[in-house]
Amino acid sequence: MLLIKQENKSKEDILSYFFQNQEIFQPPLEKRVDLNYFANKIYENGIQFWAFFDIEVAGFAACYFNHPKKEFGYITTISIKEKFQGKGLGKEIIKEIFNFAKKNEFKKIRLEVNLENKKVLDFYESLNFKLIENENSSIFMEKYLI
Repeated sequence: MLLIKQENKSKEDILSYFFQNQEIFQPPLEKRVDLNYFANKIYENGIQFWAFFDIEVAGFAACYFNHPKKEFGYITTISIKEKFQGKGLGKEIIKEIFNFAKKNEFKKIRLEVNLENKKVLDFYESLNFKLIENENSSIFMEKYLI
């Protein structure tokens, strides 16, 4: 059974998830960010969404909803463990993020996708995210919620 929970876990839990699931990040997360710093930033400032399949953690997302005029929320990370990919968990996490954003009166959601990650880019396009900027090796996308 699938369950998505908005639950703020510890910095250590976030860091452990990143280290245990390095293979799902393309390119590797540790080559793009300092994992300790990133986990701490999410812990202190992010809204966390955890996907569970039965009792096992199946995925994780973190967002920042701190724009002063509530123009947009920002998905800083989203991932689904390999053995749970293709089962709709990504869409379910995104749906919970959209619900949270709407409930808190945010107008849109933004995110960044690495150009190398075609699978994820296609996923966001299927959810009607639109390109807003192309910078170096990243594409920035957004979706209006209202």
